[in-house]
Amino acid sequence: MPWTFSQRLAGAALGGVCCFAITAVLMHAIQPDVNPIDDAVSYYMNGRFGWLLGAGLVALGGGSLALLWAIRVCGGARSRAGSWCLAIWGTGAAIGGIFPPDPRGHWHEPPSVSGMIHSGVAIPAFLAFPVAALLLAAEVSG
Repeated sequence: MPWTFSQRLAGAALGGVCCFAITAVLMHAIQPDVNPIDDAVSYYMNGRFGWLLGAGLVALGGGSLALLWAIRVCGGARSRAGSWCLAIWGTGAAIGGIFPPDPRGHWHEPPSVSGMIHSGVAIPAFLAFPVAALLLAAEVSG
């Protein structure tokens, strides 16, 4: 039996999350000098194979947007605020994967355009994610 459109979107969402998780673990093996406890995971993007984490972030963002689309197709997103927050998160994750942050420890230098874009989308994305999760989960449980 073929998958429905919403099932394909849900699969894309899960694939995006898994792709990001794999790249984050892989980057820790490749660049053990970056400690994900003390440093932002984005700093992995500044290394030799940083494009891998960038690709993982783009996949995470795309997967998050696919999840939003799947929720909308199924008629499950009654919370406009939750939907908007998930859209902000997904877009921010994807853009953050395209524009790497400035290297850690360069606080005395002016930020690069890429670094400003990365941090400019990261802050609203990280603020929107838990709000989206709480609002959309409240619909499911309520």
